[in-house]
Amino acid sequence: MSKTPHPPHSDQDPRLLEKTPAAEFVDTLSSFGRLLAETYHKRTPLTPNQTGIITSLIANDGQTQTELAHALQTHKVSVGIYLAELEEMKLIERRPHPSDGRAKCAYLTELLKENIQFGRDALLDVHRIASVGISDSDYETMMQCMRKMQANLLAQQEIDMESPPVVQFVHAKH
Repeated sequence: MSKTPHPPHSDQDPRLLEKTPAAEFVDTLSSFGRLLAETYHKRTPLTPNQTGIITSLIANDGQTQTELAHALQTHKVSVGIYLAELEEMKLIERRPHPSDGRAKCAYLTELLKENIQFGRDALLDVHRIASVGISDSDYETMMQCMRKMQANLLAQQEIDMESPPVVQFVHAKH
């Protein structure tokens, strides 16, 4: 299936077609992230959602379904489905919560830990593919810029939590 953009229709409103540096920036990074994920997932047996749970548990093993749903910004019921799939594959196990008898926590299994290199090899392959033709100095500059942009966005996220920006549409009367 081709992912090439469709040419604009001649009757399309020109206000919708304006290309700005900000739009190009967001479109490029969004496309890049999507391509990274697609390339990675063609090299692993896990779905993107399963990988998200594994990644979250690698960072913080022993999370509840609710904690994982919050970390992945998805619905708790969906996380339950992914956990059941991972449990069936013997990559995670659910154990009683240490202090809340009603809850269970998800933990990585030894089988996953013994096979983690397969995921890391897939990451190395994606990195190799993505960085072909980029000099070491350009790569380091890019990484410095991306880390700075990430820090800027994280700082703004803190500000937005305290004072959320509100966008209002103006309904013009003709």
